Amino acid sequence: MSPIFSLRVSLLLNSKRPKASKYCQLSANHKKHVKTTEMKTYYLDYKATTGNKHLLHKRGCYKMPKLDHCLLLGEFSDPENLCKYARAQFPQWKIETCSCCTP
Repeated sequence: MSPIFSLRVSLLLNSKRPKASKYCQLSANHKKHVKTTEMKTYYLDYKATTGNKHLLHKRGCYKMPKLDHCLLLGEFSDPENLCKYARAQFPQWKIETCSCCTP
């Protein structure tokens, strides 16, 4: 083994590096303060129900009609923004959220 190689190895082994546990602790504390919002995909039923209402559904709602009868609106984290967006896109329609999809 060459003396330069052994010197490099000894420097690497003796160097002062932060412990992994401190880094992990900081990461865990940081994650506690970060608030994540879950985005859900919503569809608009373009066939009006009784009362001339068009319903908004989350993907996977058991009351949602076939995708042939729905319009994809996109992903939203807040139902209020979803309603505002849908009503702005279709101002002539009465739009409400499905009773199963309301948080």
